[in-house]
Amino acid sequence: MTPAINESRLSYLYEAVQCGTVRAAADRLDIAPSAVSRQIALLEAELALPLIERHKRGVHLTQAGRLLMEYYREQRAHQEDLLAKLQEVRGLRRGHIRLAVGEGFVSDLMGAPLQYFCKRYPDITLTLDLAGTNEVMRLVAEDDADIGLVYNPPAEPKIVSRAQMAQPVHAIVAPGSPLIAQAANAAATQAAEAMRATGATKATGATKATKAIQAADTAHANGRHQPGALTLDALYDVPLALMHGAYGTRQLMELAEQSEKHRLTPTVTTNSISVLKHFVRAGLGATFLPTFAVSQEIEAGVLCAVPIDHPILNSAEAHLITRAGRRLSGAANRLLTHLASKMEAFGAPG
Repeated sequence: MTPAINESRLSYLYEAVQCGTVRAAADRLDIAPSAVSRQIALLEAELALPLIERHKRGVHLTQAGRLLMEYYREQRAHQEDLLAKLQEVRGLRRGHIRLAVGEGFVSDLMGAPLQYFCKRYPDITLTLDLAGTNEVMRLVAEDDADIGLVYNPPAEPKIVSRAQMAQPVHAIVAPGSPLIAQAANAAATQAAEAMRATGATKATGATKATKAIQAADTAHANGRHQPGALTLDALYDVPLALMHGAYGTRQLMELAEQSEKHRLTPTVTTNSISVLKHFVRAGLGATFLPTFAVSQEIEAGVLCAVPIDHPILNSAEAHLITRAGRRLSGAANRLLTHLASKMEAFGAPG
C-alpha cells in the first residue's frame, strides 16, 4: 500500500529547499534546526526514499525530492486558486499578487499603471521582487510569483507570454556625448543618400539634403532625440557599464558580440540598472538598455538613447509572463490585463 504524503512534513522540506540549508529554514520558521531535520527524516522514512542530499553549500533534492517539490508547488497553486474563487463568490475585490520584475521595468510599472491599479483596487496587496531574467523565469515557473516582467527571456515550455512587444537595445549615453554627433552624421548621410537615390541631384535636391543635415544637427543639439543608428563597432573603444550575465540585456550583448567576433570588456559590471544610469550620467561612458527602462531620464534630458544597427539587438522583446497552465486569481488576472494595456513596454503611450 502506498503511504500517504504528510503535507505538514512536506512543508519543512519545502522551506529547507527554498532557504538552501536546514539551519536557514529553521531560522525562518523560528524553530530548532534539529526539528526541521527530524521532520524531513520522518518523511523520508514514511516514503522509504531519500529526498535530499546534504552538501557543504546546502541541501540538494534527489529525483524523488524533486517530484515531491513539484507536487507541493502544484498543490499550493491549486489552493490559492480555490481561495481566490471563493473570494470572488463572496463578491470581494481582495487578494494578494506576487510580481517578479526585471529592474528595467520599475519606472514604467511604478508610474501611471500601478498608481491607477492601486487606487482602483485598494484592498489588493502586492509583493514586488526584483530579479534578473533567469531568476524571474524560475520564480514564475515554480509558482513563487504569479506574474513576471522580463526582458528577452529564453524559450521555456513552463512559461507562457501573455503580452510581448519589440523593445530594441539602445546605446544609452549622456547629453553631449560624441556618439550622438556620430549618429546624427550617420542620419544626415543616410538622408543625403536617399535624396540621391530618388534623383534629387539638382539644386532642389541639394536644398532638401541640406535641410536633412540641419535637422540631424538640431537633433544632436537637443540630445533627447534618436537621430540615427550606430554600428556596434562604434562603441568598441567607449568605456561601458554592463549587467551580469543572468540579465537579459547582457545575454543579448553576448550574442551580438559572438556574431561580430568581438568581445566587449566593460569598465563596470553590476546587477543594478540604477548603477548603469549613474555611470552614464556621471559622464563615465555608455551602457545598453531598452528605452522604456530610461524613459523618465530621456524625458528629463539627462540621458539619451541612440539606436544600434544590429539585427540581434533590434530583435529584443519585453514579455509579460505566467506559468503555463496556471489559473490566476481574479485579482492577478485584473492586474495582468491592466499591465498589458497600460505599460509603455507593451505599447502604451509614455
